Amino acid sequence: MKILMDSEGREWKLDLRISTCDVVLEKCGFDLLEPSKYADKIQSAMESPRQLLDFLWVIVEGQNDIKDRNLFLDGIYDVNAAKHAVYEELEDFFQRSATDFLKVFNQMKLAARKILDAQEKKVRDLLESGELEEHLNQGMDNQWNQALKKATESQSTEQLVKQGSIQSS
Repeated sequence: MKILMDSEGREWKLDLRISTCDVVLEKCGFDLLEPSKYADKIQSAMESPRQLLDFLWVIVEGQNDIKDRNLFLDGIYDVNAAKHAVYEELEDFFQRSATDFLKVFNQMKLAARKILDAQEKKVRDLLESGELEEHLNQGMDNQWNQALKKATESQSTEQLVKQGSIQSS
């Protein structure tokens, strides 16, 4: 968070947050969550004093009980100081955002790795103990027995129908 002091002695806190990005996109036309996609627009906003001040107002709007953009702008006497503060806050924001996104991604990756490691260990343990082969054989035996039973049952029913012991439906 950066602090910008205006000519009236008010402190303006430049504190970009993820929630601010939607407002910036709506009012300034660039998305801070996709800086590479909007790099030209962001750079243009930083080079144009008018766009820079518009962007700055989006960040600080509502602070110091000031709801009027013009009252805010009247207090900004050093555009270069404002530009410097905005640059520093953007740099901090991108570092925080990348760190936060990276942290979430790394947590997801770690959780997935733990699950895969546990599954791999279970399969390895089953292989080493011979249980996996036993389970596979049991499964195949069960499938074979069920198929054989169905074939035998249908054959028996057909034979009984032929013999006339039961009537076909």
